[in-house]
Amino acid sequence: KKKMLIEKTYLETLILFSVSKDKVDAILDSALKMTKEEIKLNLKALKESLKLFDNSSVENKVIYKLTEMLETCSMDLEQIYYKNIAKNLNNDEFLSVTMEYFPSELITKLPTKFLQDTLKSYSSYEKAEFIYSLEKELKSSLTELIAPIGSKARDILSLEFERIEGDQTISDEILLNAEKLWSKYIKDVRNEIRTNTSLHPAVVEIIKQWHIYQQQSAQPEQILKIAS
Repeated sequence: KKKMLIEKTYLETLILFSVSKDKVDAILDSALKMTKEEIKLNLKALKESLKLFDNSSVENKVIYKLTEMLETCSMDLEQIYYKNIAKNLNNDEFLSVTMEYFPSELITKLPTKFLQDTLKSYSSYEKAEFIYSLEKELKSSLTELIAPIGSKARDILSLEFERIEGDQTISDEILLNAEKLWSKYIKDVRNEIRTNTSLHPAVVEIIKQWHIYQQQSAQPEQILKIAS
């Protein structure tokens, strides 16, 4: 929780100054050693410093920096960044960014066949390993999409889950590597979206809906799934 607090405060504010990644890493490492009181004092000082900057002169820099960070940030931080990006870009600009870095939280809105195809190169165990590593809600949604109840794919997946859950060492290791597994998958999905032009109409429709909901602070669950 402390690490997430620091990421959501220091990381977001540091980008205003175009701090290099190495410097950000060094500051985050130092920040992790701070007490709660020290963090509050530093944030207070930072807020005072930010008052010296002209908002109009840093706005574009902030948005540009946020888009740069979409490729490697966690899903939690990505949601925070996109919320700000959505409010500061017009429709065409927002579409351009999201086509390059398709939002992680919208994965299950993509056509079912596409989602099934993205995992075709995975062995049955690799597929189970990846899905097992996901958060409960996403795990349930993706499982139902790629391996519906009653299908052979679900039977195979269930057997692999039993194998994983039967060995505490294996299940712990998978959860420990959850972020790495997700990072690889979302990278593959984004690469496919960039290059597969036949998918673009569906992706554009998802993004357009999401942009509207983002601006209205609505929930992604309200976005319709695009049929395969």
